[in-house]
Amino acid sequence: MQPTKTRYLITETAITIAINVLLSEAFAWLVFHRAHAIAAPAIVRDAIPQTFIVAFMGSLVPSLIARSRLRSGLVAQFPSRIPFIRNPFVRAVILALIATVIGVTVSAILIPVVWPQGMNFGTTLWMKGIYGALVAALITPLAVSSALSEATP
Repeated sequence: MQPTKTRYLITETAITIAINVLLSEAFAWLVFHRAHAIAAPAIVRDAIPQTFIVAFMGSLVPSLIARSRLRSGLVAQFPSRIPFIRNPFVRAVILALIATVIGVTVSAILIPVVWPQGMNFGTTLWMKGIYGALVAALITPLAVSSALSEATP
């Protein structure tokens, strides 16, 4: 039995969110674990690679999995109202660049306002996990919807 599009998107997005929360927190721990206080500019700078990597991998990997499942008949083709680039690598790069510009801009505006003195390590770790989840939650459904709308060869 093939899953519905909504169920498939929710499942793949949830898996991607879980992975990206763990990876975001692991990398935040590696970068910041010796600091007691992390300045707002350092957190914003760290958002650049975090956003790009989470968005890129949150697009590419689920797209490739969806394409494979689509070709093998494990999931049905679903039309998408989101017209997008069919090449999964190019799609992932474009989505990652867009997410990075938007995410880092929003972070650069909000973080100094909400935490003008910076964050302690615990708050930084917690916020990096939430941010990774948010990026994955926004990017993965777009990428997977696009992949599921591709015609099978």
